[in-house]
Amino acid sequence: MQNALNHGLQQGLDQQNWKQLMTFKSVAQPRVKDNLASEMNEELTQTQSLLKSESSSADSRVSVQAYRDQGIFYGVMVTQPGFCDVCGELAADGPWLLEDAPNIPEDTHPNCRCNIVGTDVHGRTVLWKLEMALVGLQLILIM
Repeated sequence: MQNALNHGLQQGLDQQNWKQLMTFKSVAQPRVKDNLASEMNEELTQTQSLLKSESSSADSRVSVQAYRDQGIFYGVMVTQPGFCDVCGELAADGPWLLEDAPNIPEDTHPNCRCNIVGTDVHGRTVLWKLEMALVGLQLILIM
């Protein structure tokens, strides 16, 4: 942002130059050289990406520790809609021991929204156990 402003001040600004420098550009619009709004949007985009990545990293660490605390030692990676090739390949490699599971986003990519879910050694989630218990209960009720 400083560079765009300094560049404009060094050149001497007429009304058109000020307009180019100060015209608002939304984040979705293409970046414009020597435009403060474009520079601010780039900074904002980088900041948002960093915040999402750090949030994902913290969520992943806390989830894995919570599974361990519950006596769950395996996990699979659950991808989100529109997942990338990196995440698709990692998800196909599970289940892992939680200590060997991918660290999100360190082993994936910035802005990754995928997560690790605790499972048994066969990759079945905790819900599988509940479903089996319900099937068993139904069998008992039928008899």
